[in-house]
Parts: sequence; structure tokens; C-alpha cells
Amino acid sequence: MIFGIGLDLLNMTRVERLFDRYGDRFVEHVLTDCLLYTSDAADE
Repeated sequence: MIFGIGLDLLNMTRVERLFDRYGDRFVEHVLTDCLLYTSDAADE
């Protein structure tokens, strides 16, 4: 597996539309387990 540092550019309108449509299913599909864990910990 290759690990690296990168920059993702995206269209926020499209991301918002996909999140509104698919909710948590979209988030779980896009984010890695590590990012999901980190973002859950930040909410507490």
C-alpha cells in the first residue's frame, strides 16, 4: 500500500448535494476509518 500526503480539490456544492442525498453512507464511503475515528473524537 502506498501512503502519501496530498491535496484534494473538490466542488463543495457537489459534496453537499451528495451528503444530503446519501448522508452517513456517503461519509463512510469517502473517508478512511482513521479519518472517521478522528472526526468522531473531535465531536466529543
